Amino acid sequence: MPNRTAGGLVTLAVCRSVRTEHAGGDQHRRGWRCHVTATPANEAKTKKLSGLAAAAKVLAEAGVPLNCTQMIEAMTTQKYWTSPNGLTPQATLYAALACEVKTKGSASRFQIAERGHFALKH
Repeated sequence: MPNRTAGGLVTLAVCRSVRTEHAGGDQHRRGWRCHVTATPANEAKTKKLSGLAAAAKVLAEAGVPLNCTQMIEAMTTQKYWTSPNGLTPQATLYAALACEVKTKGSASRFQIAERGHFALKH
């Protein structure tokens, strides 16, 4: 857990021997070569959306069922999620959506509106 200072800085000790970050203090191991860096608190690591979370966000904003190609285009243009150099991100998204609908059943965030189109459950 990073240490937060009064000035809004997050301090992290970066251990060179194992290349991990830790907050120092009790977690600091004797004999490790560490240096402490400070970054502004608002620049701390932000968590990226997953493909399914981005799809849920796009479907919520659209309000109508979309196919996977439309969802991928919307996720890319709104910068929610981008494919990591995949050739068929729409096929990957379709498989993930179908898998969630099948495995989670009624607890799924998504539903199949019609063939190839998904919508959010209300």
